[in-house]
Amino acid sequence: GAISRKWAYAVEEEFFRQGDKEKELTIPRSPFMDREFEDLPKMQGAFIDALVFPVFKLLADFLPLVTENCIKPLQINRAFW
Repeated sequence: GAISRKWAYAVEEEFFRQGDKEKELTIPRSPFMDREFEDLPKMQGAFIDALVFPVFKLLADFLPLVTENCIKPLQINRAFW
């Protein structure tokens, strides 16, 4: 929704600033940090798949409410991107 988009754009801009600095220092730009290859949906999907979902899944093993309150909304958010 609107809140996740707002945060996604803010994070993307922060990543781009890092990429700008890496370019200025003539070092290779980190993945998703290069303004010339902007792909916010791909970045969001990779972030959710690689970090957020595994953490929530692990938490759900100990806190069952995480499944209903975090994982299900996360799946909706992932489908959005």
